[in-house]
Amino acid sequence: MYRLLIIPLLVGFWFRYPMVEREMPYFYNEDEAHHFNRVANMVKSGSFNPEYFHKPSLHFYLRMPVLAASFLWNVREGHIKTLDELRTTDNFGVAKYAFTASHPGIVKWNRMLSLLLSLGMIAASVIAVTLIFPKAHSVFPIGAGLLVALSPPLIRESAMIGVDPVFSFFTLLASLLCLISLKNSKYLFWAAISAGLAVSSKYNALPIIFVPVLTSIFLGTYKKALLLLALSLAAFILGSPYIFAELPLFLNQFAYEIWHYKIAGHVGNEGTPGISQALFYLKWLRGDALFITGLVLALIGLIKINRSLFVWLSFPALFFLLMIDQKVNFTRNMSVIIPYLCVLVGAGGYYIYERLKFKIVLISFIPIILILPLTEAFILRSAKVEDTRDQVEFFLKESLKLNKRVFIAGELQLAPHIYKHPQVKVFKQEGSTLEGLIQDGAEVVVFFNPAPTIDLELVEPIIQLAGLLGPQRVVKNPSLSIYKVRK
Repeated sequence: MYRLLIIPLLVGFWFRYPMVEREMPYFYNEDEAHHFNRVANMVKSGSFNPEYFHKPSLHFYLRMPVLAASFLWNVREGHIKTLDELRTTDNFGVAKYAFTASHPGIVKWNRMLSLLLSLGMIAASVIAVTLIFPKAHSVFPIGAGLLVALSPPLIRESAMIGVDPVFSFFTLLASLLCLISLKNSKYLFWAAISAGLAVSSKYNALPIIFVPVLTSIFLGTYKKALLLLALSLAAFILGSPYIFAELPLFLNQFAYEIWHYKIAGHVGNEGTPGISQALFYLKWLRGDALFITGLVLALIGLIKINRSLFVWLSFPALFFLLMIDQKVNFTRNMSVIIPYLCVLVGAGGYYIYERLKFKIVLISFIPIILILPLTEAFILRSAKVEDTRDQVEFFLKESLKLNKRVFIAGELQLAPHIYKHPQVKVFKQEGSTLEGLIQDGAEVVVFFNPAPTIDLELVEPIIQLAGLLGPQRVVKNPSLSIYKVRK
């Protein structure tokens, strides 16, 4: 059966691969930009101290060797010579981080790591069904794997540089090792270590450390419980060792995250803890997380509950209770439960299959459940990301060729190679005037819209590109104008 695992893996890879280069060279996700630049800065400085504990540190350490390898590869390809050329700062970016990649190839390598971890989530779901229901027809584990492979939220986030791919992978690995431990208890220690590494990827993963303990209780080895918790703690410390060296910083930033999620909330992504949050997430599950057909089959799957399925579902159940107790409700935080529930969908399909006189469900299971996520997955894969900034250099080509002095609003955060032209100067649009720029020697000016007051007696428009108006926290497809100074 495991030979068939290649099917959902190939499907998952095909739909996820475009996400590796999507939006490049721009970062539209604030967290991704921050995390990539932090990893790059750690490699550039040779420091293993992230000096940042809003998130644990394991994912930084996993990404550092990938960044180092991608740097050397890009040297070989002639794209870069030294680490200093890797641009990570921009005075116009949020927290002065660069939101436009100077070397997109290096970013793509780190996104590929996330993609590989996402494929691991697909494999885990297939293996879990075979362990929970060893007598099930192969259509059910492969169907569950395909459902994970085609999940729109998992596709969207599959190549994101951040903590979630690492956290999800180690969480699923811990749960999978617990299933294996029900048959061979020696794997329980590895499950506890994996659980600790999951928490060292994201603090919210804390409930996973109780799953190996629950498994040991089922096995009747109660005395191992404290040892398993100690192993998880040791793995957590191993993944984030500078917590003790920076204890006050860790406590303050960890406290901020607790306050942010539980008390303060996040404008646009918050709700009332308890039933209201539970209904919010159930609506999301009914939507593109599982779609209504998948959710119904998952509920039916609960009828097939056995010891193995109970162990498998213990983390998503505890995690769900943790997250509905928060004020913040980012759905991406809940993406980790999708593979768990896809296994439950497989259980629901298996339950129906066992009870039908005619085994037509064996044929209908996949197309009925997969048609909606498959449609959405195709839409995601084929979607084109357009950004007006991609066209700026084309319209500046003649001016740059004639060595005219080009002034560009720094708030646009254009691709860094444009700024390498010696006649290009960056200015802060906020507070600037057209007259002042001309006095400083500007011959061509690039503004984001709305531009300052424009006197058409002084300049003539080269092009105006429609996009989003006004300054943006994270720049995306901005409306902009290019003017040529009249002689």
